[in-house]
Amino acid sequence: MPVDPSPLPWWEWLLWGVGGGIGAMIASRIVNKTKDGAWAMAWWLIALMAGISGVISFVIGLVRFAQWAWR
Repeated sequence: MPVDPSPLPWWEWLLWGVGGGIGAMIASRIVNKTKDGAWAMAWWLIALMAGISGVISFVIGLVRFAQWAWR
């Protein structure tokens, strides 16, 4: 059974966004140290997915914070 994201509060979305950004930074540093093409591409894809999911989560957190603040 999948997790329903709607009951998550705004601060958890912001934390997931920050975590995604940190994960993307770590993966991008590994890409810079990896010289092999296949491994560098794999870490680059991980960094890309973590960064995109971090940005989306952070934006959702900001929208939910604005909704919470306006109540």
